[in-house]
Amino acid sequence: MHNKQILSVLFTLLASLSAFSQSGKITGKLVNGSTGDVLIGASILLNGSTRGTTTDQNGTYSFSNLKPGTYSITCSYVGLEKKTVEAIVVKANEVTTQDVVLSVAASTEIIIRSNRINKDNTSALLLTQKNSPNFSDGISAEAIRRTPDRSTSDVLKRISGAAIQDDKFAIIRGINDRYNAAFINGAPLPSSESDKKSFAFDIFPSNILDNLVILKTATPDQTAEFGGGIINITTKSIPDKDFQTISFGLGFNTNSTFKTQKYYKHGRWDFLGLDDGGRELPFNFPNKEQYKSLTFDEKGKFGKALGVYDWKLYSGFTTPNISFQYATGITMQKKGKDFFGGILSITYNRSYDSYAGQRNTWEATVNSPIPSIQIGNYKDRVYTQETLLGVLANFSFKLNNFNTVSFKNLLSINSDDRVVLREGWSDFQANDIYDRNTAYWFTSNFIVNSQVTGEHFIKAAKLKVNWIGSYSNIKRNIPNLRRMQYRGSLATGEYFANIDQGISAITEGAGIHFFSKNGEILYSGKVDISRAFSIGKLIKHEIKTGLNYQNRDRDFDARTLQVLRYQIPNTNSFDPSILKLPVEDIFDKTNFGKLGRGKTGFLIEDGSQARDGYNGVSTTLAFYGMMDTRVGKFARFIYGARLEDFKQTLTSLGAGFNDTVKVFNNQYRFFPSVSGVFSLTKKINLRLAYSETVNRPEFRELAPFVFYDIAQNLSISGNPLLKNSLIYNTDFRLEFYPGRSQLVSFSVFNKEFKYPIEIFIIPATTNFATYDFVENANVRGAEFEFRTIIGPIFNIDKGPLSNLTLFSNLAIIKSEVSLLGGTVANAKRRLQGQSPYIINGGLTYLDADKGYSFNLIANRVGPRILALGGNGTPDYFENARTVVDFQAACTLKKNLELKLNVRDLLAQQLVFFQDFNANNKYEPDVDLIFGARNFGRVFSLNISYKF
Repeated sequence: MHNKQILSVLFTLLASLSAFSQSGKITGKLVNGSTGDVLIGASILLNGSTRGTTTDQNGTYSFSNLKPGTYSITCSYVGLEKKTVEAIVVKANEVTTQDVVLSVAASTEIIIRSNRINKDNTSALLLTQKNSPNFSDGISAEAIRRTPDRSTSDVLKRISGAAIQDDKFAIIRGINDRYNAAFINGAPLPSSESDKKSFAFDIFPSNILDNLVILKTATPDQTAEFGGGIINITTKSIPDKDFQTISFGLGFNTNSTFKTQKYYKHGRWDFLGLDDGGRELPFNFPNKEQYKSLTFDEKGKFGKALGVYDWKLYSGFTTPNISFQYATGITMQKKGKDFFGGILSITYNRSYDSYAGQRNTWEATVNSPIPSIQIGNYKDRVYTQETLLGVLANFSFKLNNFNTVSFKNLLSINSDDRVVLREGWSDFQANDIYDRNTAYWFTSNFIVNSQVTGEHFIKAAKLKVNWIGSYSNIKRNIPNLRRMQYRGSLATGEYFANIDQGISAITEGAGIHFFSKNGEILYSGKVDISRAFSIGKLIKHEIKTGLNYQNRDRDFDARTLQVLRYQIPNTNSFDPSILKLPVEDIFDKTNFGKLGRGKTGFLIEDGSQARDGYNGVSTTLAFYGMMDTRVGKFARFIYGARLEDFKQTLTSLGAGFNDTVKVFNNQYRFFPSVSGVFSLTKKINLRLAYSETVNRPEFRELAPFVFYDIAQNLSISGNPLLKNSLIYNTDFRLEFYPGRSQLVSFSVFNKEFKYPIEIFIIPATTNFATYDFVENANVRGAEFEFRTIIGPIFNIDKGPLSNLTLFSNLAIIKSEVSLLGGTVANAKRRLQGQSPYIINGGLTYLDADKGYSFNLIANRVGPRILALGGNGTPDYFENARTVVDFQAACTLKKNLELKLNVRDLLAQQLVFFQDFNANNKYEPDVDLIFGARNFGRVFSLNISYKF
């Protein structure tokens, strides 16, 4: 049977089994109260029966097929106290979770009554975080449900020290997004972008997440390639019971809903986030090499082939945003124990937006105290349609208590279709030429990730063996970015298409077609082996070793075609009257080639550069060894080293077709790390850590390809001379766990960068940028986080205040760059992309008995450098902006839930400016705005039903 048939059978099975038996289930996890470790092989008896079980390699247990009623269990483990938990209520078709904490053996058995059950469950949850070997912060699926977040990028904003740029790229500890590593279920994800080293987290819907964790310090068992943090997305896995849920939502955007939307002719598959081929070049259109050999007449004839594209701009009525999710899960048992589990989830979101903006250009001021002179002034109106489709299919086979094999699959399609209308002066200092620009820009991101994982415990040897094999395929397609430009005068009202006889500058011209395809395949494998042993009664060790392999293969290709005048040499054959035609008529196929009566129209020229394509391959082979040593109840030390053998090659052409660019980057290096955790009291941890990590250039940053981003009015090229950036990290954290899901923590960190990579505006230009490096940089900061229940502050244990939680996290960061190397000579400044502060905070009210909750959440990120000016030219900044979200939710009849979400209550304008007085903040009377955009408030209502 083929794989597709097997998956089809499994999906059908999952979708069809929706009838639940009238029985319940008890499940949970056993944890060592002294160390926080899960207990493998612990015994659990279901009192009053002959049934018993043991915990598996994850410390979990379960009793299934229980009739509704009240039960008790007794838990025991060699060397630890025996504990009985009573008054466990089991309901029909429901799962009761009962985690248990066992401590050092006492002389008497401990009995837990029903009023301590919740407390015990909370203790197990807090112990997991408290005893983590890393400095980490995260968010659970339950917390995600209580936010209005639609995508994973929205969720990231809720985590301490994290922020989001451009609605999709993660900023950790205020440091540029290129310094982060993205993982899914422990397997690496490649960069989703063809034009930067970043992963777009808006690709994944938030409702497929089980949790999201950011690791901020290094341990040998994690990749050494990060500077800000490792972001690990864990998708939903095996359910505790069979279920089906369906949800539907409608959203209202104050900028766009029920208002006029501008759009062009779409393809049949746009609603799925995919192009149907209608935007692509015709099948028989010559490739780059073939086109170079065509005659003048042939280029005119082939222009007719591009007359199939509809350039007409339509107006329509904008419907509300929509969201939909269907999820189903199934569990199967063998001999009364869990054997198979699966979950299938389909998520679909479609949203619309319309916003105003501006783009300005300024005369480059090099080493001069005179303020820049404004050259260009454009006003934008942008209309967008975004589609997000996610399919999750995870299956797991529990062969026995000590062996589990899982198969996890994710398909995500994300598309952004926009119409950009821009008009204004490109240079009103020199003339009265007024431009009217139009762009049709469709981008589709397609990602497939499949994983096979195994978790094993070899009881005789006391070995834990975990392994994972992963395959990722990411495709980014811009099938036909079309740009049109008319030029004329506001005074006369007469406009002509800006079409000349030669190729225009990259930022100008009419009838431009840009095509690009970026495809990357990533294979990775990982094996971890660990064993615990003791030396006497005081010292306990866990030794862990492992092997990692990763292979990335990227192919990128771009092509630019442009409409030109077809003018026979030494004649005036071109008919200029067609330049006055409107956009829906001007590129009709009848206007290409020879028109008759000795007149000629347009032809198509291939304006592609030799460097508009590259191939990149990288391999990483890593081996690590580490030791986790516990000295009594007070101290814990995690130490070891990771050896990475990294090879990277990139092949491209340069400025000319005979100019080959080859990059070979090889690094063979140990990356040591050491950390200590000191339990000052049962509720207070002190953590210290030191590690060495690396940040390597991305393929795009090395490639000489130049891409013009019309939205930013910026052209960016790569730099083959970039180096690996080494990072030396020192961290300190003090944690306090008062109980009842409360937390207070304070962290201090310092990072020394060698050869950090940044984006620079090329001197003496206004909108051309490249990547370069500087000699050294230092980033240091502090983080403060607290989460507290209001009631205990006033000695109130019941009532509304006991249901109210206040939480906040604040990161304050300072960076300083040494400019001994590189090509830029600004005065002392920040690291490019680094924010001076990040603030997250909010209030949560949850009444579990009555089934309703309220959440008010705020986020603010300080101003950060988008690109460096250099040589006296002011740096380009993104200004600070405060985002406030709200959610109200209620549960009706247990299975029906309603949510009201409000995103971006303040709807503050986002401003991009040049910091002329170099004080790192926006001052309207001094600084120069080079861009801005407005936002709308988004109101949505979602209804969910669980079968």
